Amino acid sequence: MSLYAYGTIAFFSTMLMALGALGFLSSSEWPVGCVSGVLSDANGNLIAPHEPTDRIQIYDASHKFIRGWRVDSLGGFFKTRLTTDGNIEVFTVGGHKRFVYGLDGNVVISDTYEFEYDSIRPTSTLQVAFHTPVLLRPFADPHIATFLILLGAFGLWAARRPWARLRRLVPKGGQA
Repeated sequence: MSLYAYGTIAFFSTMLMALGALGFLSSSEWPVGCVSGVLSDANGNLIAPHEPTDRIQIYDASHKFIRGWRVDSLGGFFKTRLTTDGNIEVFTVGGHKRFVYGLDGNVVISDTYEFEYDSIRPTSTLQVAFHTPVLLRPFADPHIATFLILLGAFGLWAARRPWARLRRLVPKGGQA
């Protein structure tokens, strides 16, 4: 039961964060685990796009969290790249939105783009594993949360099965 409940909480918390419903946590660090497409700025800071939660999080060179914010990507994919002046440019697949953020997380430019999303080439293939405690990994990866839900559901089903067989063997009057 506890695996099922924990997986469900992790899955829906990640979804709620992506939808902006957990705004009170927006400036806090969210567990991200292993992230692809991490950018590195001139100061050595790491800019981690975390699509499951529609967030960008910035870490220093020693992986210490600096700040994070939500990207309004309509719960979809987004691509990031650094501009020549050190800002973060974000392209969303949903709504064809383009945002330019300062390193402080404030929006500098917000507009749309007309070209195909797939034509945007990633500027980084860097993959970084940020320290994420084992108990928080389901919050970083919805696949892990889903696995816990399924494992918990199977456990609930398996635990119930012996009792179902026993009920069939004992007559309704309780006498064997």
